[in-house]
Amino acid sequence: MKYLIASCVQEDRILTDIDTQQKDILGGAGLYAYAGIRLFDERVELICNVEKGHFRKHKEWYERNRVASGGILECMEDNGVTVITYFPDGTRNDTPTEGLKQKRKRNPSISQIEKRCQEARGLYLFRHLDEPYLQEAIRLSKKYGFRIMWEIAADAAIGENKDIIAALCRQISAFSINMQEAQCLLSTKEKKQIIRYFQQERFPTVFLRNGAEGAYMVLPDQVFFCPSVPGCRVVDTTGAGNASSAAVLYGICQGEHPAMAGLRGSVAASCVIAQYGPPSEFNLNMRNEAEQTVIRMYKKQVWRKEDGSKI
Repeated sequence: MKYLIASCVQEDRILTDIDTQQKDILGGAGLYAYAGIRLFDERVELICNVEKGHFRKHKEWYERNRVASGGILECMEDNGVTVITYFPDGTRNDTPTEGLKQKRKRNPSISQIEKRCQEARGLYLFRHLDEPYLQEAIRLSKKYGFRIMWEIAADAAIGENKDIIAALCRQISAFSINMQEAQCLLSTKEKKQIIRYFQQERFPTVFLRNGAEGAYMVLPDQVFFCPSVPGCRVVDTTGAGNASSAAVLYGICQGEHPAMAGLRGSVAASCVIAQYGPPSEFNLNMRNEAEQTVIRMYKKQVWRKEDGSKI
């Protein structure tokens, strides 16, 4: 069995108030999601479109990590870069130099996914609200028997899309959204109301991310809070949501307790924020340490089952 990451791989240019000269680095939602599962399992594949010459330029990283490249198509003409600017108040702005419409062409088509989805156990999608595309992905999941994690793009998390999002999410295994996006989607800042909405609308599993605090695993009849990994090194938070969401999908596909799946998300996030870009190398020591951290946090019950009335 394998895990599929169907999302953008590109170069990012990270700008902060501290370092405004950060060079372009390998990144993109798909690559960070790949890291989130690769931290725990080698059986993960990228499906995406990249610019011509991509493999030659990043040959060292791909070869060092033995990245399966059968689903990656070098077909883009321009080497687009997404400029990610972080502001002192904690907000960020993402600006693709190639334009958003062109950037979205880096995401794979449904036919590209179907060519790789035999024996798939899980599929991660970072996607705006593209209902026909998502319905086709759901069709594939039913045909081939894999689970879907949909991490919604921020520009789709608006009130007018609420009902469509709910209808789609009832047909998949997991939905990932951060707290700010959920507040925008539901027009409320009340955490309790947000969680109650997801439960009342019968979303199967919602991975509700809340930054450095941690995340909530929201099920129709249960809520679990999973904190961040304490004392982890923070260099660049780009990709933490993608990595944690994919890691949660892995835990769900493994049939784990929701809290353990959520803690996988915490550990995956701690891995990608420790440097700019993805880890330079995935190895057995890293995997063992990550697995042990998840087990240790789970056994110590750093997570907690929430009483919905007290959130």
